[in-house]
Amino acid sequence: MIDVPKAPHVTLPCSMPYVVKFLDCIFLNSPMQNNKTGEAVTDAASRVAAAIGYNPMLSRSHHLRKGNFRRYPFSSNLKQSSTVVRAEGGKEMATYVKGASEIVLANCSHYLTDDGKKLIMTSDNRQHVEKAILDMSSQGLRTLCLGFNERAAPASADLPKFPPDDPLTFIALLGIEEPLREEVGAAVSACQGAGIQVRMITGDHLGTALSIAKRCGIYKEGHGLLAMEGKDFRQLSPSQLSEIIPDLVVLARSTPLDKQTLVKAMMGLPNQVVAVTGDGTNDAPALKTADVGFSMNSGSDVAKNASDIILMDDNFVGVVKAVMWGRNVNDNIRKFLQFQLTVNIVACAVAFLGAVLNSHNLSPLKPVQLLWLNLIMDTLAALALATESPSERLLEREPQVKNSSIISKKMLQNIFGLAGFQLFVELLLLLSGDTFFDVQSYSDEHLTLVFNAFVMLQVFNFFNARMLYSEYNPFHDITKSPVLCFVVLGILVLQIFIVQYGGRFMSTVPLSLNQWLWCTLIGSLSLPVGVGMRLLQNGKGQRVKSVIMRLSSIGFSTSRQNNVKVIIKS
Repeated sequence: MIDVPKAPHVTLPCSMPYVVKFLDCIFLNSPMQNNKTGEAVTDAASRVAAAIGYNPMLSRSHHLRKGNFRRYPFSSNLKQSSTVVRAEGGKEMATYVKGASEIVLANCSHYLTDDGKKLIMTSDNRQHVEKAILDMSSQGLRTLCLGFNERAAPASADLPKFPPDDPLTFIALLGIEEPLREEVGAAVSACQGAGIQVRMITGDHLGTALSIAKRCGIYKEGHGLLAMEGKDFRQLSPSQLSEIIPDLVVLARSTPLDKQTLVKAMMGLPNQVVAVTGDGTNDAPALKTADVGFSMNSGSDVAKNASDIILMDDNFVGVVKAVMWGRNVNDNIRKFLQFQLTVNIVACAVAFLGAVLNSHNLSPLKPVQLLWLNLIMDTLAALALATESPSERLLEREPQVKNSSIISKKMLQNIFGLAGFQLFVELLLLLSGDTFFDVQSYSDEHLTLVFNAFVMLQVFNFFNARMLYSEYNPFHDITKSPVLCFVVLGILVLQIFIVQYGGRFMSTVPLSLNQWLWCTLIGSLSLPVGVGMRLLQNGKGQRVKSVIMRLSSIGFSTSRQNNVKVIIKS
């Protein structure tokens, strides 16, 4: 490592020829558009160059004008980039290589000493560098190796079309630290809590990948998880691949084809939804293949076009937010359907059965009233239930099966259970409401009470419709749903106006305060009925169910000797 202070004149711990080779290898292999790692290396080299008064970019521009310069961009397969430069006079060509440490090192036959001399690399020298690579990788550093080759070439010789594979002279080993963002560990943990398995597919050294994976919680020792390199991954048969996929969480020194192969293999497993992140052009095939592709805002246009979602802040936390919002949108649609189907079933049944049960065959719900109910169950319900904001609670459950129905079994139980209860209440009001409220059967006042109770049942059912997964409290996080509260309040105000002042247009008559209170009480019964149904849907509800079944078989007496006490333990 060269430690150079920011000063115009410094004393270097190595010779000038060595430093020039070091800087040339970095700058000649630096593309015009760097990634973050390339920018870090170039920035450090620029400070060294400025400190010694050397400008390698002038040399690069000179070779470009003369046509004696050819750069071979970074190859995901070769894991290196290289540049060929024809020396002044045209009698010699130099190749500069920058790439994956162990791959470039394996191609080095010599090394450059501090005073700029070329010496043969012995096994001890090689082992010393390999140990340094392992030490850096274990600390989470990304390692790069620099090498060069100089050979004689006639002036008439063309620059090679493909990267030369000549033996190299080792220049230096670089360790680049990319600090892990503080929020990444929590984001990975949130994904795992949501039933999402996070895997790391990288071109870095296996030691570097494992160090980073451990720090952010992707790889945990003692949990039977696997980590391997791309060269071993490519040797697996399809059956072996299917066997290790559930436990494979780190794939290092991989190629874009490895990434696409793993994505296809995971998508071939039953009930799997695969999401992929990437920022480079080489990531485009995997991004396109996956069910969901996430690209970085700083990534290439090819990657962005191949992806489904672009993370504007280039942060893994964005994936967590995308999962949370995706689940929230799905839940909001299901809440709306749960409410709308309940209202539809009850409204159709009341309109039909109500007409059958009376001698005049008149529907208890008039056309204008049905229009108001339609407005409640369509437009207002959509505003109330489909606009709820996401919460962290959405990440506390397992993901749904890929091809699962949008209407779940629990939703069907809620829909038909509450629809059956509401229909029972409405028919009871039609058949016995006149006696209870002391009004004339099927009079305007009687039918207004039936209509008003129906609307009140729907108002309180808004809160039941928010519950999709057997939650008990229908008012949970209600303060985070201001639109729902506003819509419910608006429906109540409009309902009071319709009943009290609708007259012949709405086929209603004004009700007394006592009648309003009874209608509100009847409507509020939707809440305990909904809670009871959700209790019966989960494990705790089995105890309640068994007690209810036992109570139904007991004959109760009005005498004091037959009092029965029931204690239900949660």
